[in-house]
Amino acid sequence: MAMIVCAECDCTIEHFKAEKMATLYGNCEACKKKRASR
Repeated sequence: MAMIVCAECDCTIEHFKAEKMATLYGNCEACKKKRASR
C-alpha cells in the first residue's frame, strides 16, 4: 500500500497493489481504465 500521486488526475490517492483489496482511484481516464480492468 502506498500513497501515490496520480500523474493524470494530479491527486494523491491510495493505490493498493493487491487486487483482492479495495482500490481507490481518481476520476481521470487512466484511473477509470484501471478501475474497469480489475
